[in-house]
Amino acid sequence: MSFYTLALFCLVACFLSVRCGSVTGTETQSSPQESCASCGLRAPDQSERVNVDFLEAVKRHILSRLQMRDRPNITHPIPKAAMVTALRRLHAGKVREDGRVEIPSFDGQAAFNNEVQAETSEIISFAESAGSRPPRSDAASRGMAQRQGLQKALKPGELVPQA
Repeated sequence: MSFYTLALFCLVACFLSVRCGSVTGTETQSSPQESCASCGLRAPDQSERVNVDFLEAVKRHILSRLQMRDRPNITHPIPKAAMVTALRRLHAGKVREDGRVEIPSFDGQAAFNNEVQAETSEIISFAESAGSRPPRSDAASRGMAQRQGLQKALKPGELVPQA
């Protein structure tokens, strides 16, 4: 009896693999998309393939601009203080009336520069959805209080990332 059960099982498996693996001529003529009748999977059409290819090209371009080969492995969020510092440095340059650009240096002295810097830099930040955040802990509450204190200390018009 088990021999017949095994033979029946093999026959059903062969039938399903042939049914999912090939599409008959009538199905090909009636619909331009190849699909599997038993599981409902279909091959992506041309516009979907173009969108996927375009998205991958954009991802590769962003990584190349960041001089990276692979996506960064970020397992924890970036500290808000580091983001505020980076944004302050980005917006620190001021244009004087005579056209010179004043860029404060780390020692407190202002440096003047009439020419455009040869190397540019970009800061790219990605927002997180509210559902992906872990529940707030006491440390997160302290961080919120520190950020609110920092916002009060900033001058009007300065950029501060909001959570």
